[in-house]
Amino acid sequence: MKRKVLFGILPIVLMCACGAPKVTESVLLPASVSETTADDMTVSEEKTDEALLETENEADENQRFLYSATIEALEASKVYTTEDWYSDNVASDYFFIGEFEGSSAELFILTNGAGYIVRVKDDLYPVAVYANDIEPHYMIAADFDKDGDTEYGFTACLGRGTGFYSEELMIIDPGEENNPILFGVDDLMIKDGNFFENVKAEEDKENNSYNFCLDIDGRISDKGSAYLASEITGDHQFAGLVFGDIFYIRFIGDQWLFDALGGTTWSDIYMPQYEEGVHLYGKLIYKDGAVTFSKTGGIKLVPEWATIFENEKTGDIEYGGYTEDFFIYGSGGYFAYSDSFAAPNHGEGVPQGWLSLGGAGKNVYLSAEEISNHVKFEDGRLVECYWTDNHTAIHKIIDFTFDDYSAVVYQYCFDLYTAPELMEKEDDSPEC
Repeated sequence: MKRKVLFGILPIVLMCACGAPKVTESVLLPASVSETTADDMTVSEEKTDEALLETENEADENQRFLYSATIEALEASKVYTTEDWYSDNVASDYFFIGEFEGSSAELFILTNGAGYIVRVKDDLYPVAVYANDIEPHYMIAADFDKDGDTEYGFTACLGRGTGFYSEELMIIDPGEENNPILFGVDDLMIKDGNFFENVKAEEDKENNSYNFCLDIDGRISDKGSAYLASEITGDHQFAGLVFGDIFYIRFIGDQWLFDALGGTTWSDIYMPQYEEGVHLYGKLIYKDGAVTFSKTGGIKLVPEWATIFENEKTGDIEYGGYTEDFFIYGSGGYFAYSDSFAAPNHGEGVPQGWLSLGGAGKNVYLSAEEISNHVKFEDGRLVECYWTDNHTAIHKIIDFTFDDYSAVVYQYCFDLYTAPELMEKEDDSPEC
């Protein structure tokens, strides 16, 4: 989906970037106008104090319900849900979200949006973070730090808008004094420097694409390329990647991870383009009351077109690194992995792609002439696109159109044993 940067930020950015105006005599007020009596100053200060006091009182009132909650009040509020909140029908200071997966611990939100409350048996844990109108995507109870005790984690949307969406991870650990333990995009942009600067991108005008990689302290990894939707011409020049506006927290398998989407920036377009961007995934580590991530062992950089998530049949799925030796000749991409997937029995020398769960890829280095030998168009519509190699066979299933695109679907079959290997087999294990 196309996302654009929050427009409301623009005036602030422009004001900050221009700098302070120079003060000259021509812009100074006359002395008679600028004179202020002591009584005027007193009244002004009193008004300012009143405004500050009013703001503080309002904040105190909002927070009061957060820190004075009782189990009885929370139990009574269970009749109200997010739907009631949307319709302004909550006659309570709180409403109920649900139980954490894997436990009976519960999550509540203050009706005034001033925060969350986690209930673990008879203990209440206030979370003074503004509650957006989007429910947590994950509410998980598990032993995140492997210390034998259960912790409770959930996601909170900190803000959203056109081209902007940011989540934060909240962990409640009854064994720690300081709760909640938080992790958000600021931990990658501010805490220890801007980690997103480790993502490098360079345009490739010849192929109308850009090359990207991770460069962490000189260690280069996850090299790949992504094709651009529009031509690099004239003032329309690729200017790199930008991160920070789209930030998700996910729980895949038994692991928390962050997903930061970086968009392409252009010389003549203010808003990043996310359809041709990249995802920076990082596995999160919870230990000793803090959330960190492994910079060298838990980071993946994947183009937007190659994203994939878990489903019911295959279980939790994640991508491996980019490879140019993919399923079929001339293709490169990202293999998908899942703990629940077992590779079929096979002989020696079988390509990895023939044994994998699947993945996402594209033609990467074929010439136009090579491609033309394997595709066929009719009236501008793609009707054939086949690639065969030794020990492969294909069967066309269907060709179809979708909006302005035409596509074709094939089923590929691979020989997983050579003829000599089949002769030597002594068991009845399946061949594919």
